[in-house]
Amino acid sequence: VVTVGGFDGIHIGHQALINEVLKCASWRNYNSILLTFETHPRIALGQEREPFLLSPIEEKIEILKNYPLD
Repeated sequence: VVTVGGFDGIHIGHQALINEVLKCASWRNYNSILLTFETHPRIALGQEREPFLLSPIEEKIEILKNYPLD
C-alpha cells in the first residue's frame, strides 16, 4: 500500500493518511510505503522557484521514523 506526496510538516491530515496506509497494509498483509520528495514537485516541474517548506527532508525523515512503515 503506497501513499505519495510532499508530506510537508506531517500535519494531522498526513498522520491520518499514514495511519490508514498502515491499517490497510496490515489487513492485507501487504507492505506499507510512503514516497515523498526532497525537491518539491513544483520546483522539479519548473512551476515555482522556492515554495515555503515547513520541514526540510532531514526533519521529515526523523518524523517518519516514528511510523512502522516498511
